[in-house]
Amino acid sequence: MRHLTLFALLTFALVSTGCVAAGAAAGAAAGSEMASDDARQDLEYWLKTNDTTTRIGRAMREERLAEGMTPTHVKLVMDTKTQYSALPDDRDTTGTGMTWTYEPNISRNRGYEIVFDAEPTLEEVNRTEPGCEPTMTARRGQESC
Repeated sequence: MRHLTLFALLTFALVSTGCVAAGAAAGAAAGSEMASDDARQDLEYWLKTNDTTTRIGRAMREERLAEGMTPTHVKLVMDTKTQYSALPDDRDTTGTGMTWTYEPNISRNRGYEIVFDAEPTLEEVNRTEPGCEPTMTARRGQESC
């Protein structure tokens, strides 16, 4: 009950002082940090309950991708990387395998295209170039990208 009262008072203070945007930004940042903490805890749990002396286990401990990982392994590793979206943006499930594309949250970073075979286990990892962002300084008729 005390937490609810405190939340109500803080909300009223933010609204009455015109700081709604600041409060929303702080809430979004806290939510992102909590999601990152949850992902880290999920990976730590996996590391405590699985064999980390194998090739896959060592890769998981080092938070890197390795051939032969399952989609669960990939998700655990990629969720700890806060510069990428929490879930793959694209899933191609044609029956012969699938492809996940992780897009970066910051446009200048490269993304990942992760290809699984039919098992499904990680078969290939490709880095993707950042998308082109047109600039306002390009001359008329010239491409800025």
